[in-house]
Amino acid sequence: MEPLAAALLWSFGLPFYLEPPIPNLSEISVLRYPVPVLGEQQALPSAYWFGSLKIPVESEPLHRDHYDDLTNKDTSFWDAALLDLHHDPVKTKFARVLVTVYYTPRESGFTAERGFDMTQETRSGLGGRYFSKDFLRAVTVEGFGVLAEPYNGKKYIKYDGRWGYGDRQLGNRNNTLVPRVSVAAHRRSPFFQRGKPIRALDDDVYNALGSIDWELADTGGGLNMWQLDLFWGVDDPLGPGMDRFRPMGCPLAVKFWVLVAH
Repeated sequence: MEPLAAALLWSFGLPFYLEPPIPNLSEISVLRYPVPVLGEQQALPSAYWFGSLKIPVESEPLHRDHYDDLTNKDTSFWDAALLDLHHDPVKTKFARVLVTVYYTPRESGFTAERGFDMTQETRSGLGGRYFSKDFLRAVTVEGFGVLAEPYNGKKYIKYDGRWGYGDRQLGNRNNTLVPRVSVAAHRRSPFFQRGKPIRALDDDVYNALGSIDWELADTGGGLNMWQLDLFWGVDDPLGPGMDRFRPMGCPLAVKFWVLVAH
């Protein structure tokens, strides 16, 4: 299946089968920081950083909180990250995956003025409380939402097959999701183990989310076997329609085929 067709199916929540190309490590060459050789006779594959790294500047208005450690424009961390991948090259595996982004929408971001469907609805498990139709749609897909007014001290609404309320955003092991660290994958994904670090070696992903280091912390029934769903955090929805499933502050929605090391 062509990537565009698959992206359309994914955006409408339909199942699809997609198998990525085999990683070609020669593509991870050019342009930036070579990985130092670990021994005189230990020449490793050409795993150099590639692409265009954008260091944020003071004028950026949105979500600078996760960029604070980069304001000195120091890019030496790339060298350290890449060298780290090769401390034990036998155990380092590379794969190409479809990357998507999920988030926790704020109820306050859904307004009639922005074009959202504000028809009031409720669900079994919500204690008779009503919410806008589009907000409930977003929570159905994203898993959690931030309430405009807490319910019995709970600040989140949640849907995991059943509706309810919670005091934190949970992964699949009662763990708390961490913005721009936690990632969800298919339950039977052959590449990723619970709690094992994952490095997304892609400049577009880094420039959009401010991180190359991720940790498997969640699962999703609608995920593809070759998909990683990166957790952005709390945000307003980008807009009505399909944009209710996109966070306003993140410029990345879907990217094929991102090289990851794990």
